[in-house]
Amino acid sequence: MTNFDNILSLFPDPELSARVEDILRATEVIANKEPVYGFHHKFYVPGWIGVIQQQIVQNKMDKFSTQPYYLDKNYFQYADWLIEQSKEMADLLMRSKPEGDEENEDYNKQCNALIKLFNLAFDCWIDSCPEIATYCNREYTENTLISPAGIVQNAFKESLGPIGYKTTSPKSGRKFVDEVKGFFYMIASYIINLMLLAAIFGLGSLIFG
Repeated sequence: MTNFDNILSLFPDPELSARVEDILRATEVIANKEPVYGFHHKFYVPGWIGVIQQQIVQNKMDKFSTQPYYLDKNYFQYADWLIEQSKEMADLLMRSKPEGDEENEDYNKQCNALIKLFNLAFDCWIDSCPEIATYCNREYTENTLISPAGIVQNAFKESLGPIGYKTTSPKSGRKFVDEVKGFFYMIASYIINLMLLAAIFGLGSLIFG
């Protein structure tokens, strides 16, 4: 088991130090998990066939996400736990900030360490099951969908923003938001599928008379 004393020594507050250790130990376990892949199809057919494919993928992801992931938490519950911890730990840290000293070196080190800690925990969570984490299937705005990873990143932005968090995680280059396809694209997809079905039935009638 890893010794975290060098990191924990940055946090003299006992409660905050204990919470940091909890995140570190959880992250160590998650980092050593074998990554899970294989939910997506190799090729998605446009139109209603693609809708069926996406539903199959969603069902497989839902089944995986209900399984134990870390202690008593499943995959999404673990992400919710990270979000909750980020808010509570940032609040604890801000309450410990020395008054009247905007450039306190120790406090700034703690802020940077906490941000790096949650970036690391976030990346390890994504890497353990990247297809689920980055699958854009949640409504975000009228024209966009967001992934679970995008939801977590936005939550971190809000909870850790007061201590300097920005979306600069090492894996922040990943796309967590996706534009919804336009209406005319959907119509074209359905036409393609109808043509495909007509071709199949036409071939069948030639073969079977």
